[in-house]
Amino acid sequence: MEIKYSKMIVTTALACVTSLCITPVAQAAPATDGADKTAEAIDSVAPSFDVANDGISRGEETIYGEATQVATPEDLEDGISIDTDSAEFGLALPQFEDNNGAELADDGTIVYSGETDIAVQVGTDESVRVSTIVENDSTREFDYQFSDNITLYQNIDGSVSVYVDSGEDLLPVGTVEAPWARDATGTDVATSFAVAGNVLTQTVHVPTNASFPVVADPWFIPILGVAFRVTAHAASRVAARNISQAAVKAAIQYGRRTPGNQKGTSVYTHGNVRVVVNDRTNAIITVTKR
Repeated sequence: MEIKYSKMIVTTALACVTSLCITPVAQAAPATDGADKTAEAIDSVAPSFDVANDGISRGEETIYGEATQVATPEDLEDGISIDTDSAEFGLALPQFEDNNGAELADDGTIVYSGETDIAVQVGTDESVRVSTIVENDSTREFDYQFSDNITLYQNIDGSVSVYVDSGEDLLPVGTVEAPWARDATGTDVATSFAVAGNVLTQTVHVPTNASFPVVADPWFIPILGVAFRVTAHAASRVAARNISQAAVKAAIQYGRRTPGNQKGTSVYTHGNVRVVVNDRTNAIITVTKR
C-alpha cells in the first residue's frame, strides 16, 4: 500500500510573530509598501519558508501548485479553498472590519491589510501558511473555521489532526502543528489551541513589554494522495495517545505486516506503533503504542 504525503502550512501572525525558527530581523530587505512590510515582518521571525512566486502576478486570486491548489479571494470574508488530490475543503480565516482586499507582495505573499493583517503564503513544497499580524498588547483569539466536512482532533502535544468525514469513516487530511507566537525580537509569546467542532481557535497572550509586531502562527501540514481511511475510534485513539499521522503512515508503508487477532484484519508494526487495518476496506481500526 503506497501512501504519499506532502505539506501545506497554515500560520497566524500577531503584532508579535509566532514561528518555529527565527530569521534575524536584520536580514529582511527594506519594505517597499504595506504588503511587502507585512511579508518581511513574518519572514523575520517565522521558520524558513520558500514562498512560491512563479507565475503569480498582482491581482490574481488563485495560487496553483502541482498537487495543491489554493484559492485566495479578493475579499477576506470569502475564506480560502484548498484542493489536493485527496480532498477539497474550505478554511474561513479570522476577520476584521477594516481588512482591505487582497494584495500581492513581491515575494508572493497575499496580504489582507488592516489594523490586524492576515497573510497567506503557498510554499514551493506545496505547503500553505496563513499568518496574523497584531499591533496591541491584549489577549487575542483567532478562529479558523474549516468546512462542515472536516473533523478536528486535538493531540496531547497541542497539535490538531484534520480529517475529512465521508459519513462512514475519516480520511486523514493533515495536521496543524502545535502553535507558536513571537514578537518582533523573536521572543516567544504564550499561545495555545482549542478545538470545538470544525473550528480551531488560537489564543495569544501578548505581554505589555512585547516588541511589535507580534506574529501568531498555526501551521497546517496537509497529506496528499492518502490511500487509507480511519474510523472515528481510531482517530480519537491516535489523538489521545499522541501518535502522529506521519507515524501511522510509516507503519503502513514500511512496517512489518502480520495477521490480526480478528479474521480479515492485519497489523502493521513500525518502531513503537501498531496499526490495525480492515483488509477489505483498508480502514484503520485502531492505533496503539507498543
